[in-house]
Amino acid sequence: MLGESDALRALYEGLHGSVLTRAQVGPGEIIVDFAGPDGTLSLSTAGSTWCLVRGDDPVVTYQDDENAIDRFEIATGKRVVGVDPREGGGGLRIDLGDSLALFIIQSDDGIAPDVPVLEALTPDRRMIVLHRDGLVDDVPSDVPIRELIASGALRHWPSDNS
Repeated sequence: MLGESDALRALYEGLHGSVLTRAQVGPGEIIVDFAGPDGTLSLSTAGSTWCLVRGDDPVVTYQDDENAIDRFEIATGKRVVGVDPREGGGGLRIDLGDSLALFIIQSDDGIAPDVPVLEALTPDRRMIVLHRDGLVDDVPSDVPIRELIASGALRHWPSDNS
C-alpha cells in the first residue's frame, strides 16, 4: 500500500536531504514542512497516528495538544537522513538524525474512515493524497478541491466545502 505509487516514491525521494523547518501541531493532526533544493514540501495527517521519538522515547504524540509544539522544536532544523515506508503499508518513518524520527501510522479504519492517511503539498504545486485503501491521488494543488472531486481526479475528501 504505502510506497506503491510513482508519486509516493518521488515524494519520499524529495524528502531525503531536506530540512524540517516547521511543525504545526493540533489535536490529532500535524503539518510538517521540509525545505529542499526545489522548495518546501508540506506533509500533513489527521487520519493517522503520529509521534516524534528520540530513541525509543516519545517526545510528542498525536494525543498532545497545541502546546506540545515547544517539544517538537528539538527536531526543527534537522536534516532528513532516511525515509522508510513500512512494508505492507500503513506507516512511514522519517529519520532526522540524532536518534530522532517522525512516525506516521495509519489509524484503525474505525477512526476517521474518510480521512486520508496523509497528504503532501509538493514544491511543484502537486497534492499527493494517500487514501486509507492504499490508492493515491496526484493532483494539482492550485485547483479547488471541489473541482478536483467533480472531475474525478480526487476520489473523495472529508469535506466538500473547500
